[in-house]
Amino acid sequence: MDNDAWAHIDLGNQINNSWNKDSALALKLNDFSRAVKIRANDKKDLRDKHIKPISSRKDERHNMKIIVIIYSFLLFKLLDNLRTTITKVKLCNDISPHDDVYRFLNKICQYYCVKNLSEDIKIRFKEKAEGKSKAHNIANSVYKGRRKEDYLIKTKDIEELNEIINRLGKDGS
Repeated sequence: MDNDAWAHIDLGNQINNSWNKDSALALKLNDFSRAVKIRANDKKDLRDKHIKPISSRKDERHNMKIIVIIYSFLLFKLLDNLRTTITKVKLCNDISPHDDVYRFLNKICQYYCVKNLSEDIKIRFKEKAEGKSKAHNIANSVYKGRRKEDYLIKTKDIEELNEIINRLGKDGS
């Protein structure tokens, strides 16, 4: 595998775009691809436990923080076992604020007592001028069920994600 090449990561079906549909985060580097999928039922459970009805700007910020934590968790599950395979990734601009993605990804690594992913993998967001993500079609195929995911978020993962959200979502640290 070309260690100088950038792997692309894209999200099929935004986490909060439709809580009633699965979402998938996919990675593609040349002929190598991987995808993580979260089921709609698990997304709905997370929404019901952590997303607030929006009545103020504060609620809106809180909800975006929860969505970024969920995205960062999917990113961790996608990349953690690829530390020796992938050295550089470009994330699609599906989620923001970007700084929160980096911060929550590091906090999730701390939760699992593993070295920060950013120490092994250079992670950056794709520039708009760089065009369509190479992982886009894979992500869409996985969330629509045309391609099997490499990792399905399970009940145990959801329990861990709930604990992570409870830790990070309350105080923001």
